[in-house]
Amino acid sequence: MELCYKYRIFTAIWCSIEILLFGGIVYGWGSLVFVLKQERFYIEECSFNSNRTASSSNLTSGIDSVNNTLEPTSSKLEHYHSFLDDPESGIGCIQQEARLNVWFSIAVGIVYAVGCLCIAFATPELPWLLGPGLACVGLSGLVMLATSMQVANLFHTIKTTVVAVLSGLFDVSSMTQQLVKIAHENGASRKESYLIITLVSVFTFAVSTFLLLPKDYILGRNKKVGQQVKSYDKDIPNHELQSLKDKADIDKRPEGTSLTSCMMSVTYVSHLVWFGLNMMMFVSFIGLLNVWLERLTNYRKQEVNHYLSLFAYITISTAAMALVVGFLYDSLRKAFSGKHPPESTHKPAVIPQLICGLIAAFMFFIPLSESLDLMILVFILFTMFRSFAFSIGIGFLNEAFPPQHFGALYGVATFTNGLFSLFQYGLFEWNKSYPGALIHVNIFLGCIGLLTCIQPVILWIRSHNGHVYSQTYNEELIIQNNNCQKL
Repeated sequence: MELCYKYRIFTAIWCSIEILLFGGIVYGWGSLVFVLKQERFYIEECSFNSNRTASSSNLTSGIDSVNNTLEPTSSKLEHYHSFLDDPESGIGCIQQEARLNVWFSIAVGIVYAVGCLCIAFATPELPWLLGPGLACVGLSGLVMLATSMQVANLFHTIKTTVVAVLSGLFDVSSMTQQLVKIAHENGASRKESYLIITLVSVFTFAVSTFLLLPKDYILGRNKKVGQQVKSYDKDIPNHELQSLKDKADIDKRPEGTSLTSCMMSVTYVSHLVWFGLNMMMFVSFIGLLNVWLERLTNYRKQEVNHYLSLFAYITISTAAMALVVGFLYDSLRKAFSGKHPPESTHKPAVIPQLICGLIAAFMFFIPLSESLDLMILVFILFTMFRSFAFSIGIGFLNEAFPPQHFGALYGVATFTNGLFSLFQYGLFEWNKSYPGALIHVNIFLGCIGLLTCIQPVILWIRSHNGHVYSQTYNEELIIQNNNCQKL
């Protein structure tokens, strides 16, 4: 028997640590790209003019393309001259940023040790290793998250909270890249850091794969309850033991709604769009972060580094924020627990999704003020947005659809999110296409945030008029939920 049923607390803690260290380090792109610029990746894309012989018109055009302003001030002109004269500054240029963002766009759209090794052995002479490296790290991190999500089924009454915490730790794992950056600044090479990450990740994956997690579902199939009855019959009171035995017999009942029916439902399709748009805003924010900071700091490297560090430290609170979101969602689930599906599964997500859309809008509208002081508020809003988007996005799939279909439904959602995230590169191209484009990109993304507020309206309407499950599955779900609360 798998150890997860006997040591569920330890299993949950182990999976949490695994995700915290490795799950979403690809989203620490802001820290990694700072290191890559220091190492002069794609520096040949930049044109440096040490003699300042460029004509006035060309110089103004160059400043416009970097700063996205029509009339550069003398201060900006001075910083631009300094930037041209100092190729060792580490700031780089917009062409260099674009080439690096190509690999980031590919990574978030598409196995872990291989990915870390590719990043470790990438050099300015072999920059293409970043592509498969980031793609493998990103993909395997998502697989790790999806696999660990089943641990939530060991804690039925706080299932969404566990999902939210694991999702939050996934984002906090971006701190691993910040640690790589700090180590790089103190003399440790990127290769050494990633070789250490590779060794530790292989160990944790082996423990999870061969010792803790089962080969199929955790309480995803009722045969697992039968195993629990055999394992715990000495510790469980007779009346609860009989309830578990009765639950084990539910295997003889029909499976309920088919996977195809779930995927073709209006609720699932609209949720895919909602989740995808939030993913596009999420990765676009990360991809544009360096652009915002470089513009607002007048390309002062130390200030950019300072705010990147602040951003990394603020995102540590994602796990705490995800815990709050999980408690909110579980409280709403409890409030509607007396209702029948789909009302009991749809309405709890309405308020959290509405809050998520409004946070996203402010997250992109506030930078329009071009105030560097407000960027800390933007970082906090981003942390809140990420917690709501991923916790509710994944939690709703786990709650509103049959548990045996979660893997497939989440897989399709991840693939769809990857497709939506590819649009970010179009936004990067838009940003550098003409002066002032960054303002329009922010307005567009802010409007997308407001657009996502349509989804909670759809859920509210569907909670009264639509049905996700068949009646047979409704009855099965109620029986399972009542018995699971005794675990």
